[in-house]
Amino acid sequence: MDAFHPDIQKALAAEEHQRQEDALRDILIKKAQRSTIEKDIAESYFATAAILYKPERRELPPDVKALARSIDNTYLTITHWNRFADVQNVVQLCREAGEWGMASVCVRPTKVALAEHLLARWGIDDIAVCTVINFPREQGGRGGIMPEKECVEEAMAAQRDGATEFDIVIDYEALLRGDPKRAYCSIADVAGAVKSRDPGAIVKAILETAKLRKHGGVLALSSACAAAIGGGADYLKTSTGYAPEGGATVEDVAFLHHEAEPYGVLVEASGGIKTLDQLRALQQAGASRFGLSASGAVMKEGSDAISILRYPYRGYSL
Repeated sequence: MDAFHPDIQKALAAEEHQRQEDALRDILIKKAQRSTIEKDIAESYFATAAILYKPERRELPPDVKALARSIDNTYLTITHWNRFADVQNVVQLCREAGEWGMASVCVRPTKVALAEHLLARWGIDDIAVCTVINFPREQGGRGGIMPEKECVEEAMAAQRDGATEFDIVIDYEALLRGDPKRAYCSIADVAGAVKSRDPGAIVKAILETAKLRKHGGVLALSSACAAAIGGGADYLKTSTGYAPEGGATVEDVAFLHHEAEPYGVLVEASGGIKTLDQLRALQQAGASRFGLSASGAVMKEGSDAISILRYPYRGYSL
């Protein structure tokens, strides 16, 4: 029979269709098996971490304890090539916060449930779970650009997972193009949503101060403060730490403090804080909270410094 006969063509087409369906089914089966394995590994790792890595709270002098209570221990990296690396780092983040007694752990919305479950499993109820909303995905990326509806959905999902503090990137691009109303809405919509469910929820507006100062000057900074305060922010926060223009500076913290203090709004410094001296300078400028990814090193530096002041001859033979 002619190979181009319609019946043969139809049979070949049916055979090819079946082959494609079989291939697709095999892919889906393998994907499901892989997901199940990964889920089992993740659950096993969590159970192990909850037992092996339970932190022991340090006995700290009052000054060091106060320093710890001012810090948001922060991990916001996304490790695309190893999905378990982020889990391991969040476990370490929570353990470090638990050891020192920090104010909060700050993680991406997708890691809120993990952080909340770990702290609960360890019986730690004095460390908040904080998350970021409308945040850039990578260094140099843009933040504050999601539609308000998506921001609200992201925040509400994180709140259901256990977040009680919400660091929202203001729509700074709207401010730079002269649209303060949109910047106001980028904070107010999320603040209203999370506070309606939990009146005790804390909202921090991330202004990206270095970018605003460079591209819009003091006027843009002032507009950002007004939009954030009017939108219901409890804190004005300097930076994401992802902007190429830089992070927290003494000058910007002092400006935010001046703008916020009359309204009872506080200031958090974040972005590029690596040493105790930096933190102390920002504290003197008016910041009362600090977002750090280098929290452990700063806490050790603070603890060592106070120990030396109190016990100057410890470790030395006379």
